[in-house]
Amino acid sequence: MILLLILIGSLTVSVNKKEIVKEQCQVKNGMVYSHNKPYSGLVKIQSKRGKIKFIYKVICGIKHGDYIEFYSDGITKKSVTKYQRGRKIMVLKYDRSGKEL
Repeated sequence: MILLLILIGSLTVSVNKKEIVKEQCQVKNGMVYSHNKPYSGLVKIQSKRGKIKFIYKVICGIKHGDYIEFYSDGITKKSVTKYQRGRKIMVLKYDRSGKEL
């Protein structure tokens, strides 16, 4: 059990250091890959104007943590979906002023 916690902790640390944009990764069967290997880190999806549309965390190719959708300004959160080992566990929605609905 302790070894599992240490392993998860080390994966979490690496997530904070890496970031790729959607064009640098592939999604196959719900798994995120970079250079044909399961990816760990942040994935950022931008609009044609360069504004952030979505940003989410993956560990070993699986969504884990916050999946954040933004309004067209690229700053204000529209929703936050919480994932745990690839399973959706909670969704929070926000209005354009950033207030939770």
